[in-house]
Amino acid sequence: IENNGSSWLITQTALAGHLPDGVAKVICLEDLPAGLGEENLSVSVSPRNLAYILYTSGSTGQPKGVAMEHGPLVNLMSWEANQSKAGLRTLQFASLNFDVSFQEMFSTWLLGGTLMLIDPQTRQSPAALWEFIARQKVERLFLPVVIAGEALTITPFVQAFFENHPGCRLHNHYGPAESHVVTAETLPANPKFWPSRPAIGSPISNTRIYILGRHGEPVPIGVTGELYVAGAGLARGYLNRPELTAEKFLPDPFSGPPGTRMYRTGDLARYLPDGKIEFLGRLDDQVKIRGYRVELGEIETALCEAEGVREAVAVSRENGAGEKSLLAYIVADGTQAQNEFDLKTTLKARLPDYMIPTRIEFLPALPLTPTGKVDRRALPEPTMKVAAGVEVLPPRNLLELELIRLWRRLFQREDIDCQDNFFALGGHSLLATRLATEIDKLLGCKLPIAALFQSPTVESLTRRLTRENWAPPWSSLVPLQPLGSQPPLFFVHGVGGDVYGFLELAKLLPSGQPSYGIQAVGLDGKSARHVTVEDMAAHYVKEILSFQRDGPFYLAGYSMGGLIAFEMARQLHRLGQRVALLALLDSAPIGEIPWVFYGLSMSSYIPGRCLFHFRHWWELPRCERLNYFRRRWAALRYWMVRNRSKPPLVTAPLREDSEPPQVPGFYDYYHAIASAYRVHPYPGSADVFVSDEINARWRWWWWRYLARGGVSFHRVPGTHSQLLTPGYLPALAKALGTALHRAQEKERATHSRNGQTHANLVS
Repeated sequence: IENNGSSWLITQTALAGHLPDGVAKVICLEDLPAGLGEENLSVSVSPRNLAYILYTSGSTGQPKGVAMEHGPLVNLMSWEANQSKAGLRTLQFASLNFDVSFQEMFSTWLLGGTLMLIDPQTRQSPAALWEFIARQKVERLFLPVVIAGEALTITPFVQAFFENHPGCRLHNHYGPAESHVVTAETLPANPKFWPSRPAIGSPISNTRIYILGRHGEPVPIGVTGELYVAGAGLARGYLNRPELTAEKFLPDPFSGPPGTRMYRTGDLARYLPDGKIEFLGRLDDQVKIRGYRVELGEIETALCEAEGVREAVAVSRENGAGEKSLLAYIVADGTQAQNEFDLKTTLKARLPDYMIPTRIEFLPALPLTPTGKVDRRALPEPTMKVAAGVEVLPPRNLLELELIRLWRRLFQREDIDCQDNFFALGGHSLLATRLATEIDKLLGCKLPIAALFQSPTVESLTRRLTRENWAPPWSSLVPLQPLGSQPPLFFVHGVGGDVYGFLELAKLLPSGQPSYGIQAVGLDGKSARHVTVEDMAAHYVKEILSFQRDGPFYLAGYSMGGLIAFEMARQLHRLGQRVALLALLDSAPIGEIPWVFYGLSMSSYIPGRCLFHFRHWWELPRCERLNYFRRRWAALRYWMVRNRSKPPLVTAPLREDSEPPQVPGFYDYYHAIASAYRVHPYPGSADVFVSDEINARWRWWWWRYLARGGVSFHRVPGTHSQLLTPGYLPALAKALGTALHRAQEKERATHSRNGQTHANLVS
């Protein structure tokens, strides 16, 4: 308003209070008097009158207003009238800040069609939008935000959509804000013949396109040049920017009377042999983000004006999904501590949301070329790993785990936890739409976009979804790190039943190693829990066989999970499956143990304890020696018979309003199952990882007796409760990775020998 000097502003009462005082005279629609006449106003409008001012990003740090007259719009509408059928039902999808909205509205009315209006919630939900289109029988749809802005790319999804809707035709339009649509291409009816990057077509009526070289000369067919627009479609220029208008709107030397202009787009293009035009990208630093034109210089100016910033560079990067995002690199001046959140908050006060960088990286200095300019190609890739000193809170349930995965995949970063805000990370309405679609796939529910605005963190959204009884389909198999070409490693839960403690361990394993957790049945608060280790193991074996039909299998279990993994290995062996790795992470059998085996395992311990008690007994007064002997005998009897006692098992579902560790008797439930499990020998081998606090000799006797195929022992630092904590995980991961690699190499060697033997038999 300050830039264009508007005298009046038409708005609604609910929005008027957000305006600063004195910017313009405000008219609220609700305050207009009733009974206004319906006759046309006696106002004459010529093609040279101003139709609208549309603001686009400016390289100097200030947006620039494109002044569009009625004449170019009339020309576009006249062309549309010859291209489209009359009476079509058109969806009004584009924002009113987008020039395509004029094409939607006026071409529909001109052709006697019906303009279908939708509410913001429907606009932002793909499922609801498609349902609305089908229900209202929409026949024409412009998608400037979803598709336009960059060269149209025919993805497999786009091609499949049109193959499933053979009556639909796809039109590719091109035109900058300074001219609106100037070229058009209608793709063939059969999507199988579509190129991956369709041409932008040929000029529309009364429009001329030039492709010129660096000296302003026309280039031959097939040669890349800069695209210029001339003819009836040009805007008046930039409002109150005569110098910029003169720079971009040049005299047309090729046709027309004196005073005819052409607009220099800054886009690269070339003519194809059939005369159509192929768009090839930008010549300068201008980019398109979600369909909006962005000058990187405007972002850099805003950043440099923030406190504590000495230098700033903004760039556009494309992620693996082909979506462009903005990144900023900052060099601080040392006067004030800055962080990403504070800088984004500062930017939001002066830039629209689509111009807020998704990531802000802090550098000690910007890379420079030999001539002293910023070397944008040498800027480092954005940090995707967790920064040193940053504490990432682990997920507390399966739903949090799945939502964090979606967040990390969308934002292409690993330092996101349950308390990060979707919009503070750089989320926007299009990304929110994608997230809602992914949640729909995950949970089978249509999440309103408004729910994400109201619950923008993983933590708050999880609470909301849980409250509304939305949860992922229950499975004991939880993907911890599902990517990689190696056979997966399955981690079995310990006391507590969940597998979130393995998340960080899975990340530290060798690259390309898929890892899955096996969680206990009953954690969802609905299913009855298992009552024996054998039942648990049988269920988990069934789950992994449904995921991986044949071996070799790689199993690991921590604490009680080691016992379950041991029983799973036994059951897999009985099914004729091969277990290549059985990793027991500080596990020990606590149930019934044969006396001979128990005596061997305790042989190094008992003499020392007997000597200790004898010395203590000898030092006691004679009158107390008998009582001391009776107490020691009672303790020995307790240790001899304790494993035969079987505490009652709790089989009811967990309380829905409690987390497992807080449920009364929860530890007793798992201890009872472990105590009741009688460990039988297993013909295969095992890798036993023993913490510092454990007497390795005892464990060696136990597992050497039980794993008849041999035992490899690995000492790892830390106590039993410290093994899965950040300070001790690297050592455990290194030892487990070594054992895993050795088992994989052994399997490959066995497979190679078997293949050679088979070849010899055949020959």
